[in-house]
Amino acid sequence: LDPSDRSGNTIYVGTGEPNASGDSEAGVGIYKSTNGGRTWTLVPGSDIFWQRSIGQMALDNAGNLLVPLASGVRGVGAVTGGAQSSGNAAHPLITRGLYRQTASTFTLIWPAPAPTRGSTRVEVDPTHAGVIYVNAFQEGIWRSSNNGATFAQIFAPKDPALALSSATDRSEFDVTTLPSGATRMYVGEGQSGGAGHHSNFWRSDNADTTGSFTQMGGAQTDNYCTGQCWYDNYTYTPKGAPNVVYLWGSFDYGQVQGPSNARGVLLSTDGGATWSDLTLDANTPHAAGMHPDQHALVTVPGKPLFFIAGSDGGVIRSDGKFADTTSKCDQRGLTAAGVTFCKSLLWRVPNRLITMNDGLNTLQFQSFSVSAQRPKSLLQGGTQDNGTFQYNGSPQVWPQIIYGDGGQSGFNAANDRLRFNTFTGQANDVNFRNGDPTAWVVASGPILSSPEGAFFYPPIIADPNPSVAGSIFQGSFSVWRTQDWGGNQAFLEANCPEFTTSAADPTCGDFVRIGTPSDLTSLAYGADRRGSAVSSIARAPQNTGTMWASTGAGRLFITDNANAADPTTVVWHRLDNSATNDPNRFISTIYVDPANANHAWVSYSGYNINTPLTVGHVFEVTRNATTNTATWTDRSYNLQDLPVTAVVRDDLTGDLYVGTDFAVFRLASGAASWTLTTGMPIAEISGLTIVPSARVLYAATHGLGGWVMNLSEVRETHDGDHED
Repeated sequence: LDPSDRSGNTIYVGTGEPNASGDSEAGVGIYKSTNGGRTWTLVPGSDIFWQRSIGQMALDNAGNLLVPLASGVRGVGAVTGGAQSSGNAAHPLITRGLYRQTASTFTLIWPAPAPTRGSTRVEVDPTHAGVIYVNAFQEGIWRSSNNGATFAQIFAPKDPALALSSATDRSEFDVTTLPSGATRMYVGEGQSGGAGHHSNFWRSDNADTTGSFTQMGGAQTDNYCTGQCWYDNYTYTPKGAPNVVYLWGSFDYGQVQGPSNARGVLLSTDGGATWSDLTLDANTPHAAGMHPDQHALVTVPGKPLFFIAGSDGGVIRSDGKFADTTSKCDQRGLTAAGVTFCKSLLWRVPNRLITMNDGLNTLQFQSFSVSAQRPKSLLQGGTQDNGTFQYNGSPQVWPQIIYGDGGQSGFNAANDRLRFNTFTGQANDVNFRNGDPTAWVVASGPILSSPEGAFFYPPIIADPNPSVAGSIFQGSFSVWRTQDWGGNQAFLEANCPEFTTSAADPTCGDFVRIGTPSDLTSLAYGADRRGSAVSSIARAPQNTGTMWASTGAGRLFITDNANAADPTTVVWHRLDNSATNDPNRFISTIYVDPANANHAWVSYSGYNINTPLTVGHVFEVTRNATTNTATWTDRSYNLQDLPVTAVVRDDLTGDLYVGTDFAVFRLASGAASWTLTTGMPIAEISGLTIVPSARVLYAATHGLGGWVMNLSEVRETHDGDHED
């Protein structure tokens, strides 16, 4: 907010997510509104921040924007693995750090020192003109006393030796003015969470001069956001209340309903000396709670104890009142010391926490799966950090059928009462009871307990052919298979319930690797394009044998006997090494022609600028089954050099659809130019699911929920081209 506009109608918004995760979407610059958010314009010159993410901005004493710049990625698809922090020819990456606006020019005044993922916060000293503070991943906090001409470090990171690839030290801060006129700085120092590297809390009462810091809070704030402070770590002090400070990050899962309420959000009213836990409210018997991953918090002006918090779960607020729930500590089976610690935190919890998500569409869907029997009225969709939801036909009411991170999902092709869901990595569940939230059972123990790795949300599909509907295929380094929906139902439900079973229990599930050798990323299939993991799997529905698979390094495989009784006899044929124009980049999706199992469309993430000799984002691939070679025909045409996250085909018309970081595009059958589809806002598309026979196309978006297109409304024009 521009403080010079007393109406509060002048707002600046920095785009992009500066939280360093593998799916922190890059931005496009800064937008400004002068009418309270009704209309917006791009701030001139801020387009240089394209492909980067903007942190918490400030205005200097002359009213110029100060912009902290962090990493961001594009190409966040259903499995997230193809996302890159990379520029293209039109928008090269610029240096991360702190920028200042002068008219329509933004100038770097402090490059974040290496190793770093950039800066997330800048503050102008509220009392001392010309004093500016800025942070950076792995570089602590820096101060300028001459209005940005030079900077010096005043708070050193506590995990300084970490490499750039694992730069997890994040020092988040806020400043306030003491009655003496000196500047107090509060610091939430986020570390890697391992032994000797706990997150902790610090305070300086002379940040504007000496900048000496004292660690405070003791055990109450020790390791308050465990190993996730690089992602969700913040500190906030309300204006005019220098002794009030909030500290928040992620749950301490080891303390949930035990020694604390998880310490997701903490409050101190004595300058950080002692704290209380705000994560659960006082309601009984079912207390309302905060989401495990917190990102933002403000207080109502003039009411420093009335807070509103933002997280991966949306927005929640307190009622501004507090309650003492220390009596609960006596019921948690704790040691005497544990009870004492618990009571030191639960003496002041929110009286009531109130969710504010009605009308706020922020869910980040990864993909949708569709019932073969009810493709218009029964869907499942996995969401980042909010579980898997089910669509029953109502656009407003989607029951959450399983908690946690939701990646991929699926239905049995012959019986949609049988489901699967995935969390993150290789942790998958199956359900034999129509998605009953209490009936999920662990089924991927053999995969998770193996030495193999996988993408954050690995690809996994149900076999589309009803005659082998029990088959599920999952991609790690190998493609894994079950042919009876994960195993014996009675055994799994008796021994592997999701709520009490380790996801790595090797007895839970009967997945096996297919192929000899099975590892599609290994030297066994060539010295080139090695490593990464399986990125996409697609089955040909017209038979029970043909299946395609790809890797994040750009390998493409096909097999003709995916459902062979003996999994070791499955034969993989590598196709990408028979062409010269196929990019050695991340393959995001494969769509197989239902009329020809040797014909498919393949989408590529990444940027042409990184593979200048093999450009393209959408290819038509045709395999010669006799020679096991294939031809790649580039169908990218006029698509910009941006990652393509998904490709599907309307098999009734021959139209292709692709998802990008900004929209869904269509290539009409026989056309040589992609056109923008209409009806949905600009959004990053993580997954596309099409059911041509039902005339529906579903789009999963990053932060704007789910969308559907009625394909029957796509009409032909007189010249044969298609338009919406």
